[in-house]
Amino acid sequence: MCRSPALRDLRPVRFAGRPSSSKPRLNAFARLAPMRVQSPRNATLHLAGVGLSLRTSRNNPEYTNPRELVDVDTTIELAHSIVGRYERLGVDPKGKRVLELGPGRDLSTGAVLLHHGAASYRAIDLFDNRTDDSRPLYAALDAQYGRTLDPDALAFSLVTFPDLPEVTEQYDVIVSHATLEHIPELPRVFAALRRVAAPGAIFVHHVDGMTHTRLLRERDPLNFLRYSDAVWERIARYPGVPNRLRGGEYVDIAREAGWRDVAVHGEYVASRAYLERVTPSLAPRFRGRDDLDLLTFNLVAHA
Repeated sequence: MCRSPALRDLRPVRFAGRPSSSKPRLNAFARLAPMRVQSPRNATLHLAGVGLSLRTSRNNPEYTNPRELVDVDTTIELAHSIVGRYERLGVDPKGKRVLELGPGRDLSTGAVLLHHGAASYRAIDLFDNRTDDSRPLYAALDAQYGRTLDPDALAFSLVTFPDLPEVTEQYDVIVSHATLEHIPELPRVFAALRRVAAPGAIFVHHVDGMTHTRLLRERDPLNFLRYSDAVWERIARYPGVPNRLRGGEYVDIAREAGWRDVAVHGEYVASRAYLERVTPSLAPRFRGRDDLDLLTFNLVAHA
């Protein structure tokens, strides 16, 4: 990911509490640069977000199915990166039954987890966005690990969100990558996942809490928080529209669903200068949060 003045690539941040109504927490490691709070730039970015969201809603009324496969080497590198993150956050796949939400274009993450010793793997989604032919991808992974996976071990099924009634088995590891932020009824999904979590199961999810509008992600990562709920519902009408939940809200929802030892570990965080400039321009319900600096983060919990 490219760097911009709005982003700082810092040490992980652990957040495990409910956000207070006090002013936003400012990262002590981010460079402080004096900037005006209100400026024409804020108005421009506000209007840009509206226009780009409307364009996305018009041009992407539904998911593309199937989606094209990114080149094999890039896909494998990403899968290793995702599994590496899971393992750093406490996932030991050896002998474990793994459930993944929203695998995307392929099941390469599942293939790596199986190569790392997972006993079984199942991916679930509301849509089937997999490519038509991922055989070259899995063959390349097999070559890396020196053994051939049974294609049937990469299980995928469509399920009904948010209650997941088709999921009845127990799982030791429940993971997702850049998926939860697209789920509107997260409390019911978390409750359903808690229902199928085996005793001691680990729950690890990487969340992209930034705007998903490419032209604004680096310049104004919290752009989508500028709008009231009513305005957001009118301008953002495309599949997988971000739910705009912040890190502390994920913590609260997980706890209420029965997960324990719940914490958020930050990855990309906003600079203090950016927060000082953008916070007064956010919708009122976001302005008092102390977790606005967490742009991408990992939710970790246990059953």
